Amino acid sequence: MIRLDTGVPDNCIGTPFGWMLIPESAKTMVAVTLIARLQNVLVTVYTNGRDVSGNCIVNQVDPNL
Repeated sequence: MIRLDTGVPDNCIGTPFGWMLIPESAKTMVAVTLIARLQNVLVTVYTNGRDVSGNCIVNQVDPNL
């Protein structure tokens, strides 16, 4: 799960505490996100909105290199 300094996107308003879920099956996306965080690289996050349980689902992470 990740949180953004700018808050959640409009399609994720109401997600608990602003946390957004990167699916466990998206191992490459998790790795890219962790590496970007460690290197202080900004990322653009794309989401599918909230699922039935209220989680905001991340579908793409794009590092701004």
